[in-house]
Amino acid sequence: MGYYDLASGAKTVQAAPAVVRTGHITGATIDTKGCDSLYCVVNMGTFIGDGTSALKLEHSDASNMSDVEDITGATFTAMSTSLHEGVQVGRLNLTGAKRYVRCYGTHGGSGTHATVVGVVFIMGTSNSAEATAADFNLVSIPTTD
Repeated sequence: MGYYDLASGAKTVQAAPAVVRTGHITGATIDTKGCDSLYCVVNMGTFIGDGTSALKLEHSDASNMSDVEDITGATFTAMSTSLHEGVQVGRLNLTGAKRYVRCYGTHGGSGTHATVVGVVFIMGTSNSAEATAADFNLVSIPTTD
């Protein structure tokens, strides 16, 4: 498997600013034209309250996301009061994916809850033509005390 070359022509965009979130997250619609790989970096702070926070990637052929669909398998580990404060990095091969991508997150559970969440996309081109369909790999990087 080839590696993803971020040094040659990487494009970094803020998909969702790092702010306190108490409700759903609908990230910015990002045009991936000219890119065939995407790293999604999710940075989540302390989770306050009950419930969970989950994040996934969606894609669409339309810039207004009118035909939005989930990207199969492109989900992040749910955060909660027992699993929080960490960085998760998902690598997405854009081959076979639709042109526009965004992150979408939900908060679930009862009561009031909040967390700081920020999402950055780093896009580039691959040095390998081995991949033939969109695939997603997730790496969790927990913070240390």
